[in-house]
Amino acid sequence: LFLLGMAWFKAVKDQQRHFLRIEIAIAT
Repeated sequence: LFLLGMAWFKAVKDQQRHFLRIEIAIAT
């Protein structure tokens, strides 16, 4: 369960970073 939580947390962080990159690309 702990490893699953860590994997989910990492996936969420990667997804947020991906969306941030898209927002920056749109803004510039």
